Amino acid sequence: MKSLKKLMAGELSHVKKIVKEELKPNGTIVNDKSFELFNSGGKKLRPMFTILAGKLGDKEHYNDVLKTSASLELLHMATLVHDDIIDDSELRRGKPTVFYEHGYFQAVNTGNYLLSSALQIVSKIDSRKFHETYSSGIREIVQGELIQFDTQFDAAQTLDEYFRKIYRKTALLIVLSIELGGHAAHLEDELMDKLRTYGYHIGMSFQIIDDCLDFTGSTRTLGKPNYSDIKNGHYTLPVALKRQ
Repeated sequence: MKSLKKLMAGELSHVKKIVKEELKPNGTIVNDKSFELFNSGGKKLRPMFTILAGKLGDKEHYNDVLKTSASLELLHMATLVHDDIIDDSELRRGKPTVFYEHGYFQAVNTGNYLLSSALQIVSKIDSRKFHETYSSGIREIVQGELIQFDTQFDAAQTLDEYFRKIYRKTALLIVLSIELGGHAAHLEDELMDKLRTYGYHIGMSFQIIDDCLDFTGSTRTLGKPNYSDIKNGHYTLPVALKRQ
């Protein structure tokens, strides 16, 4: 992953410029915390997948691919801010969450601001299929959040229900990153289908590993307290397997 980030350092630098221009840090909590969240690290998986998919398409649309990459990372950050509210999380990437540092209302506003900024960046991309995919993806992500909230402390959750939940929680956003990068670059449908399948398996694997690390990792390595999922009533794969 480090070598991939190094290989794509130039593209990610362009993405950072787009984000900085959109968020414009200016001394207000919402703007400054939003940019701080982007700048605080993270794997930048989603923008990298967007760019890699976009590189397979038409070069004349490459600026749209970079805008899409920035947009998807802002969308991801918005979901993290709202997740921290739902889960009453104290730490994110080893730092206090917006929720714990500035309270409920500032955290809600920050998440909403990140979401609106994500949509603003790509508002002028001329592709109906792109915007239809984006809007339906956001709706499904929100549905996933609602399902996670409704199934809190539900010990009867099945493996199939767990897999459906983590698809909406993690894999969907990775699939969406690849798919939107492809739409921005005008890729053909056959290639898009293959890329969706690739994104699905990467996303599912990523969340399964993360769920296992919640039990085997440490606060230092995870950047958040371990056992946080089970404490918040989110019964993940280790719990589901234990019940089998």
